[in-house]
Amino acid sequence: MRPATQHGGKVVGFTGARAGMTPLQLDVFARILQRLQPTRFVHGDCIGADADAHAWIVGSGLALPIRIRPSTSATRAWSEGADEVLPPRKPMLRNRDIVDDAELMVACSPSPSEILRSGTWAAIRYARKKNKPLVIIWPDGSVAWERL
Repeated sequence: MRPATQHGGKVVGFTGARAGMTPLQLDVFARILQRLQPTRFVHGDCIGADADAHAWIVGSGLALPIRIRPSTSATRAWSEGADEVLPPRKPMLRNRDIVDDAELMVACSPSPSEILRSGTWAAIRYARKKNKPLVIIWPDGSVAWERL
């Protein structure tokens, strides 16, 4: 795994699919987060990957502050244990808020290639547009590092 120490101590934003992370994605996510040592983690509290990431952090003992930026969608996970929960916003606006909050984005792609009508991929495209450092974890556990 590529070292990411220059981005340690930063706000990490997260996006992922409603289907959840694959076991390989979850393993790689955990190792990347431990290496990054962020000061805050921001996610959208959707069922699936957001809930997976949240549960891992809460169960890990990292004592990592979590900011939730929920959407108005019925797919909210209602994760517990966050230190900050902001008012719900429409899904695409919420995705942009997560990217805007973050100094570095971690994305768990639901597929091995880009999907046009996907909230995860909309957040990835927006992070690229904003020139944010980005880590994409593919379903097979491989990783693409952008601007790191």
